[in-house]
Amino acid sequence: MLIYNIKQFLWSGAVAAILCKDAILASPLDDWLLKQVERDEKLLSNALLKADGHSLEALRSSENYLPFFLEAPRNNYFDSPAQEMEFDTWLAEEGRGGFLPGGYIFRLRFSHLSTLYATSAGDWDGTTWFSPSLGKNLIVDPARVWNGSGNPDIFATMLAGAPPKVIVYDQKGNLLREESFDVNAVDLEQRVAVAVQAFAENGSPNLEMVSLADYLDDADATWKAADLSGRFNLRNQQQRDTERERLKIGPQLTRNEAVEALKSKSPRRESRRPHESSESTPLPQASGSETPPQVSLTPSEGSRAPIGWLVLAVVIGAALGLRWLLPGRQK
Repeated sequence: MLIYNIKQFLWSGAVAAILCKDAILASPLDDWLLKQVERDEKLLSNALLKADGHSLEALRSSENYLPFFLEAPRNNYFDSPAQEMEFDTWLAEEGRGGFLPGGYIFRLRFSHLSTLYATSAGDWDGTTWFSPSLGKNLIVDPARVWNGSGNPDIFATMLAGAPPKVIVYDQKGNLLREESFDVNAVDLEQRVAVAVQAFAENGSPNLEMVSLADYLDDADATWKAADLSGRFNLRNQQQRDTERERLKIGPQLTRNEAVEALKSKSPRRESRRPHESSESTPLPQASGSETPPQVSLTPSEGSRAPIGWLVLAVVIGAALGLRWLLPGRQK
């Protein structure tokens, strides 16, 4: 009877572990997002202190940088009134064209492979994308990336540069091969077109986005298609007409709110502005940096179940096990 009761205890623990699967899968993305926000604050601090080769002037002129928040770093001290004025002027310039606190999270959703993520803010060149399932970044051009060439276990991307090149990855994010093209070749365009066609015919992953504020506010927030056509890019999605309207009523996320929410993985519904409706119309859904590799993740990648559920489930499992165990010992 004791052996039977021990088996029941172990089985209850296994059930609890299964119930906590979503919470375990959710943590890599949330932890990465937290690091991006904290890294950005550190970068701003270094710029103001002129530490590690950074400066406010360099950030202002950089085409690869956009702050997460128009806020000074916490516990920061300006070395002069002039520096504070320069910082405030820069923040005002950033906010003049329409600024979304926290920015957006982007994802590349492949048909058979892991989802890749990036953020619109931070010091980022646009080609470094994070894979929660592999725990590392991959170099990808989101405008020129394809599911594969009939092989569901690979994907490819075309990177501009001198020379331009096609990079092919396997599902684990390992580099399978790389093909460069001579920019001086007479038939350069033809060679590139032939190389790309082998992959492009299999289609591209869906490029989708959600604001960081919505992501933290609602575990089921709607991801919608990003627009890279015309004048829009990964830095200025907030200038689209639909996004401009949302900026007028959307929650004004602060850095501290983002950090605390990502640490606790809990929604911040209480921080909505008073005039914002809880029944806002959902947007239509379409079908940074440190380099921390991909197997398809389920929609649980985007869920943010608090880690407390993990503890609760283990306690419940233990209680159920003891319920079977104690009567057996009394007999």
